[in-house]
Amino acid sequence: MKKVPATNIMLCLAAVGLIAGCESVGRDKTIADTTGDSAEALPSEQAETSAPQEAGQDGSSTLSVSFMLGETGGDVLVSLFADQESWEANDALRGITRAADSARIDISIEDLPPGTYAIKAFHDVNGNGELDTNLVGIPTEPYGFSNGQAGRFGPPSFQAASFELEGEGSQEISMK
Repeated sequence: MKKVPATNIMLCLAAVGLIAGCESVGRDKTIADTTGDSAEALPSEQAETSAPQEAGQDGSSTLSVSFMLGETGGDVLVSLFADQESWEANDALRGITRAADSARIDISIEDLPPGTYAIKAFHDVNGNGELDTNLVGIPTEPYGFSNGQAGRFGPPSFQAASFELEGEGSQEISMK
C-alpha cells in the first residue's frame, strides 16, 4: 500500500482528482473545538489567500460544521475555501486538524466575513499522518465535501459544494 505524507495529500488526491487542499490543514486560532476537548491552536499555514472582503467584527459570521464519521480514531483534516480559484488551486483559506475521538465531530469557524464558501475534508483513520491509498493511488480513507456533494471521477465543482454564509451557518458532512 502506498503511503503519502499528510503534508503532500494534494499531490496524491489531485492525481486521482478526488479531493485536494488538505495539505494546507493546520490548527487555526479562529476555529473552535465545540466538543470540550480543546487542543492548542496554531495559525493556519494558508491564512493569506483571496477571501471575501473583511467585514467588521459586528458583521462577521460563524460556521458550525458537523462531521459524521463511520469510525473513530485518527484525525479529521478540514479545508475551507472562499472561491472557485482557491478551490481549484487547493489554496485553503482556513484549515484545521481535529482528533476523531467520536462518531460526530463538531467545530465552529468564527470571524468569517459573510460570503460564499466550500469545504473539503479527509479522515486520517489510523492517525499515521499519511493518506492511505490503494495500489493505483485512490484514497482508502474517508473524505467528504460541503453540501453533501461527492466527487465522481474528480471532486465536485466549487459551485456544487459552495454555500452562502451570513451570520450563523452550518454544514453537516458525512465522510465516505
